[in-house]
Amino acid sequence: MSDNRTISYRQSQRGAAIPMLAFSLALFMVLGLLIVGIGAEASKRTRAQSAADAVALAGAAGGKGEAGRMAQKYGANLLTFSIDGSTVSVVLLLDGIRSYAHAERHLVATGGG
Repeated sequence: MSDNRTISYRQSQRGAAIPMLAFSLALFMVLGLLIVGIGAEASKRTRAQSAADAVALAGAAGGKGEAGRMAQKYGANLLTFSIDGSTVSVVLLLDGIRSYAHAERHLVATGGG
């Protein structure tokens, strides 16, 4: 009697591995695409922030014109540029990502002596 149950159970499970394998493969593919997408988004954000930092530093060293030229080199749009005392602030738009950065201007006095 137990032999008949074992054979009946095995026959009912026949072919179950293929759908399970297909489901697992599909799941791993979706997870892989999700991971790649998250990585690409993080890379875009890092690139946008690096551009904003470079533009702020260029603006601190050479003013708004230099900041605009640096933004063009990165392919970014310089949305705002402001100087408040010795602090330069910029807002950029690159690849649909808005980035903010600040840099300090240090004026060097030349001695005429």
